[in-house]
Amino acid sequence: GKKRGSGFTINKKLFHKKCMTIIPAIDIRNGNCVRLTQGDFSQEKIFSNDPVAMAKYWESQGVKKLHIVDLDGAKTGEVKHFAVIKKIMNTIAIPAQVGGGIRDERTIEKLLAIGIKNIILGTLAVENKKVLKNILKQYSENIIIALDVKGELLLSQGWLTVTRKHLFETIKELENNGIKKIIY
Repeated sequence: GKKRGSGFTINKKLFHKKCMTIIPAIDIRNGNCVRLTQGDFSQEKIFSNDPVAMAKYWESQGVKKLHIVDLDGAKTGEVKHFAVIKKIMNTIAIPAQVGGGIRDERTIEKLLAIGIKNIILGTLAVENKKVLKNILKQYSENIIIALDVKGELLLSQGWLTVTRKHLFETIKELENNGIKKIIY
């Protein structure tokens, strides 16, 4: 393993197990790689100020895929770090999935055009069924739905809004609409 500044040890063998896929997350906020405590934007820990270097690091450790979240986008409703995401994709050879602020088909097309393999939809999937259905007609194989909850109620708008929608009812509804992958 290799010691990182965040205080944990990486064991490269973990990323080569045949029975498990580990997908490291790069959560971007204000240009930094961060972790939020339970989605709370006021409880942030910065791990790196260089998301591109972090992506290269994870690739060098043998991961097979990255999970990138534009936290500023999740909060505001539009992707804020497209240039950083594009730079990551121009730098690494492994696939990535991206979420955070993706609310329309045009943004999905832009992300797919730079090589993103999977698009993660959260707020859009919870709040706009009509747009989701249209997106699924063309991009169903690329879509992963992210469901964040408090109790059994779904959250939206970057964990800031508690909806009246229940987790298991929504999962059943998404399944009926052809969704094959959900992050929960």
